[in-house]
Amino acid sequence: MKNIPLQVNIEGQDSFVDTDWLAIMATLKKRGLEQDELASLYLELTSGMRVTTRGLSLAKLNTNT
Repeated sequence: MKNIPLQVNIEGQDSFVDTDWLAIMATLKKRGLEQDELASLYLELTSGMRVTTRGLSLAKLNTNT
């Protein structure tokens, strides 16, 4: 899995944070996601989907300007 830029929102809050896949992957591992679940989540994000899991809403950050 390559590192990708992400936009993350904590459920119930209005603010967003820009981060990356490696940082979020470490957080999700601590919250109990297994490797196969992380791989599935990564594929969904790289396909352009917005994904909500473990209290976080994640979306791939479009860096094309």
